[in-house]
Parts: sequence; C-alpha cells; structure tokens
Amino acid sequence: MKKINLLLTLGNKTFYTLIGIVSLFLIAGVVYAYNLAGTGNPAVMGHTIDEIAVIDEDGNAVPLE
Repeated sequence: MKKINLLLTLGNKTFYTLIGIVSLFLIAGVVYAYNLAGTGNPAVMGHTIDEIAVIDEDGNAVPLE
C-alpha cells in the first residue's frame, strides 16, 4: 500500500496505474508540442526570418523598424 499524506490511501495497483496514465498524457503532450512546427523535421524548429521580417513583392526581407 502506498500512503499519500493528502488524506488518500491507494493500493499498489491503483497507484502505479495512475502514474502510468499520467506519464502517457505527459509523453503525448511533449510529442504533440514537438510536432507543432508542422514539418515533422526537428531541424526546422523556431522562428525564421520570414516570421520576424516583412517580405516585399520582390521577395526581399525588409527589416522591421
């Protein structure tokens, strides 16, 4: 028996099942956040110049002032 001092006593099976479920949710959250870039390529993470500069009609980056 695992006794947690928050007025809660859990059996071993329940305790480790809860730990497993929480771990799966955490891992799923990390995987989802890691793939938010949409590319699936970990080398293409973060901001590019296209996201922080204005591109004119000629395709040139114009610095923001």
